[in-house]
Amino acid sequence: MIELEHTASDERCNFLLHRMVHTGAAIHFPDRSSAAGSPLAEKLFEIVGVASVAVGQDYVSVYKDKDHSWDTVVPEITAFLEGVFPPDLSENDEEFWRGWIAAELLVGAGLFLGL
Repeated sequence: MIELEHTASDERCNFLLHRMVHTGAAIHFPDRSSAAGSPLAEKLFEIVGVASVAVGQDYVSVYKDKDHSWDTVVPEITAFLEGVFPPDLSENDEEFWRGWIAAELLVGAGLFLGL
């Protein structure tokens, strides 16, 4: 289950996935163009209201724009992330590791392209 962590900033919310998402240092995608080549970030930017994205080892942090409410943005982000990282898989499940490998590729694809 994805846990929401509200931050000191009204414009930022952390989506805690409680599983490994990315093995490296956090990657920040400050805008849509910086997400080119990272399918996970690209898809998040397709959600209306998403202004910036960061992906850490076990979380996704999203900044929304001032024109949108978390009430409309959070359900779409949560549904998308649960589709990518199904909450019912454990680390003992082979599908979990396939998903983790895919997520690592989704997050880091842009890095390999030099973006």
